[in-house]
Amino acid sequence: MEYMTFGEFVKERRKEKDISLRSLASRLNISPSYMSDMEKGRRNAYKDLNKLFSALELVSDDDRDTLYKLAADTRDTIPEDVILKIKENPELIDFIRKYNNKDSKISKHNT
Repeated sequence: MEYMTFGEFVKERRKEKDISLRSLASRLNISPSYMSDMEKGRRNAYKDLNKLFSALELVSDDDRDTLYKLAADTRDTIPEDVILKIKENPELIDFIRKYNNKDSKISKHNT
């Protein structure tokens, strides 16, 4: 899959499902102009990604993962599903810290 922005992804999926911009905006309780701005990358990703996922009538795990990743990219944050996994599995924090520490030791060794 070639790289696309959050807005491009939403617009592509919306058109595949033959959902008008106005209809999707209505399903999300936002204005059509806000929806348009989001698709054009002038606004950050919609906050309630599960609601957006449902409104777009998406079903695949790949689409869900892509939606979360691209939304995080627009916000410059960690994807919500990853944060939830870390909260459910605190041992992942230790793993990440160990990995980060190992990676920084390798970087120092190579300089």
